[in-house]
Amino acid sequence: MTSTIGFRANWRIYLSLLGLPLLVVATATAIAVLAVQLLRTSFTYEATQARLSVLRTQAVHDLKAFAVSRQDVDWVAAQSALKRLALERETRGWLLSQQPDKQSLARKALHEAGWPHDEVDILLWPYAWLGSDWVPDLAQAHWDRIDKQVEALTTESARLQALPSDQIAAALLRLEQIDQRMNESSHALDRLWSQWSNRIANTLVAGIALMAGWLAWVSLRQIRRSLRKQRQHDQTLGTVQQHWELASSAARLGLYKLDKDRGTIEFDALASSMHGLADSPLTVTREQVRAMILPDDVEATRQATDQAGERNRNYQIQYRVRHPDGQIRTLEATGRVVHGQQGHGDALVGVLRDVTDALRQAEQAMKREAAEHVAQAQREFLSRLSHELRTPLNAILGFAQLLDMDVDQGLSQAQHQQIEWILSAGKQLLALIEDVMDLSKVESGEIPMHLASADVIGIIKACIPMVDAARRQHQVILLDRTDAAHPLLATIDSQRLRQVLVNLLSNACKYNRPGGHVTIDAHTDGGEVVIDIADNGIGMSAEDARTLFQPFKRIASAAGHAEGTGLGLYIVKQLVERMQGSVALESSPGVGSKFTVRLRAA
Repeated sequence: MTSTIGFRANWRIYLSLLGLPLLVVATATAIAVLAVQLLRTSFTYEATQARLSVLRTQAVHDLKAFAVSRQDVDWVAAQSALKRLALERETRGWLLSQQPDKQSLARKALHEAGWPHDEVDILLWPYAWLGSDWVPDLAQAHWDRIDKQVEALTTESARLQALPSDQIAAALLRLEQIDQRMNESSHALDRLWSQWSNRIANTLVAGIALMAGWLAWVSLRQIRRSLRKQRQHDQTLGTVQQHWELASSAARLGLYKLDKDRGTIEFDALASSMHGLADSPLTVTREQVRAMILPDDVEATRQATDQAGERNRNYQIQYRVRHPDGQIRTLEATGRVVHGQQGHGDALVGVLRDVTDALRQAEQAMKREAAEHVAQAQREFLSRLSHELRTPLNAILGFAQLLDMDVDQGLSQAQHQQIEWILSAGKQLLALIEDVMDLSKVESGEIPMHLASADVIGIIKACIPMVDAARRQHQVILLDRTDAAHPLLATIDSQRLRQVLVNLLSNACKYNRPGGHVTIDAHTDGGEVVIDIADNGIGMSAEDARTLFQPFKRIASAAGHAEGTGLGLYIVKQLVERMQGSVALESSPGVGSKFTVRLRAA
């Protein structure tokens, strides 16, 4: 099917290139054939006219001889010549009548008179194809004059037979005059046929020259148009090739061609480098490529390649190759069979892609997804567990508080201390449960966000008393550098921002040193409201700072300094980001830490 389409396309190209020149050549050939035939006709009529002229002269000579000698042989010869002249005139009349039956009579009469067959055909074809219009008027006039002289000669011959001897001299003079007039008309007719032949020859030369010039002009135009189309085609192919090379280079696609008959594979530079070969186009054998493929993939690759050639459809395979440096890369080959033409065998043509990194990323993504599923399951378990633990824990704390307040029982100091331990441990466990529940709600999206324009300074002022107990417990000074007279408006959820600020301020107090201080400041930066909470506490390393916002993550330096669950800062980060903001940390060991919260200004 492909070869048939290609054959038709080639014939269209050949026809477009050669059609018009061939038409011109055919036209010129037809004109040349017609001109040659006309020349043959003209030459034949010249020869015929010469024979008729000789015949007329012979008739005059025989009549003169009869007038002098009175011999029967001269009379018979003269009458034979006159008869042939009469037949020629009658035949010409039949031809000029343009009647088919008359033309047949003329042909038969000429054959019986002894005219050659090929000469008869040449004499008659102009009448059959062109009728009588081809005969020049001047030639017809000369024929008419010659016919009159032949009639006069026939009349004179009839008079000679009974003419007295004293009138012979006058008859000879009349014969001489008739002969002279016939010769003049014959010569004029000969000149006419000669001129007509020359005119036909000149016309033929001019026509052929004109046709040759036109053919040259048309061929030149056709060649120029073909060259222009070829140049445009080459430019288009070059542009397409550049676009393909750019696309394949950007997509990191290599090209290959497997010749099944020769058993060779052609690689471009990128495909060659993918196999650990030179960074340039290269032709290798199938055995060389098989030697690069890992043994586990050789058979599957061979079968897939053979089946692609047999089934004649697109195929895609993956195989691993080992580079000379020992590195293993996974390649993906996509292609199809292209049937050869004009003596070329079938070939497997396609593109190569290095999918090693893509497979590794997909594997890592699967691992991350699996880890997220595990983490989600853990969070769901902790959430359910928290709900289950909260009720009995509240009962424990309630009964412990009742025991501590019961003065009638007369509890000892040691018993009161034990109750304090129960309350402290219970409150710590309750805080853990609350954090786990908040974590579950934040990650599942169950905590609603009501974003609206609110004054950040007012919220800061409201949060400071909430951390007063922690500040006194850890003997920390809290410095509020905000100015209530200059409110800062941000698009926030006021309740969740209070939760964020209380957590950060509490941490700044807990992880500080006795006599340390905590500062809180707020200002605008472009389209954002920035809150800075800094302390001069224990600080942390850069490595610890990078992992601080992960769930259940507590750094080693803070683990023994204060109680905590490792969920507070993770929840802070989630809440701030849900308010379309961000939180960042700067810290140095022994110097302190600064948390920066950025919120969208209203």
